[in-house]
Amino acid sequence: MLFEEKEREFLGPKSRSELEFHYLDRSGTEEAKKVRDFLERIYEEFPDEEKKIFAQGYSPIGI
Repeated sequence: MLFEEKEREFLGPKSRSELEFHYLDRSGTEEAKKVRDFLERIYEEFPDEEKKIFAQGYSPIGI
């Protein structure tokens, strides 16, 4: 799982210095939810070894 399950209430725009992953992870907008869901579906199709590499590039903590 790339994004943790949590309540997201922030509805504002991404800050200029914020990474896209961080914005998607905190945004409560419907658009951000659609992107998170899409990325999660892609991620689930990856082989386990590839998941580790993919997650390290997108996750702030890596997996």
